[in-house]
Amino acid sequence: MDYIPINSIDDIDPRKISIRDINKRYVDRNGNRYATRFNLETRRVEVVQLFKNKQEALQVRTRILEQKKAEQKERGSRLKGDSEVAAAPGVTGGKQAAHSMPGEDIPVNDMDDMEMGLDDLDVEMADQSPFQGDASEQPASPPAISASAAEDDEGDFDTNAAQPVAPSQRVFIEKQFMEEKSAELGKIKERQQIILNNLKSSNYWDSKTDINLTDLEREMDLSVWQPADEAVNYYRELYGYPRSVGHYMMRLLPEDKQAVESEPDETRRLTMIQRRETRRTFEEIFKKIKSYTHRLMEMVKTADTAKVRS
Repeated sequence: MDYIPINSIDDIDPRKISIRDINKRYVDRNGNRYATRFNLETRRVEVVQLFKNKQEALQVRTRILEQKKAEQKERGSRLKGDSEVAAAPGVTGGKQAAHSMPGEDIPVNDMDDMEMGLDDLDVEMADQSPFQGDASEQPASPPAISASAAEDDEGDFDTNAAQPVAPSQRVFIEKQFMEEKSAELGKIKERQQIILNNLKSSNYWDSKTDINLTDLEREMDLSVWQPADEAVNYYRELYGYPRSVGHYMMRLLPEDKQAVESEPDETRRLTMIQRRETRRTFEEIFKKIKSYTHRLMEMVKTADTAKVRS
């Protein structure tokens, strides 16, 4: 997927992003990558930073935390220096002055929360799905530093590790895979259209065979190209701006519907619908593509090369 160049993340205004633009990605002048997503809980579009793998996310997160710690340490040193100056002999009301500045004194507990809390760090492993292999294969991570520091597995990683561990080779990156397949459908359509145009330009098929290439092109448009566009749009809807679970239940196959109904809550059901419906629609369209591709290949094989060139 192509990235839209921007100067910084400030150039992205979620309030101005429409539904059809929600899947666009951006890259700033420092090489940082961003995307937008629709938050189902807040019902708002939000900006997230993209990372290629877990190791990169850990490194960026560690760097940000170290910067925050350095800033807090510097601020603490400055406050300590101000207090010592105010409490020095000859300064009237030194201790009172040191404690009368609003917003300057920070309790120790608050400093710990500011230093260790990670809730304000908005990084998202948008290109990395949660680990889906065996527990023994999952990359090891040190104990969490706080309850908020390791809330879930959507990119909020513990950063106490001295050396970040790369993800397992067997991790399946679901979103990246589906984006690649979506792009592949567009490429296949272009290739098939080029083949048909070359066949029509030879004038061999319409004049010396019973095959009508115009009819074949129309048939492929209705059976392959349009359904391929619909499958990609359906995938974008399911993952970008999904409707209610009840809306999709009517479209499910019986076995898929039974599996979805067995899930305990709406969130798990929507996840099941996303995966099963995307698999079903993409599987159907790739089977049709394979069938028509073989048909085109057989046409080319049966042609008289000398007559085609003439």
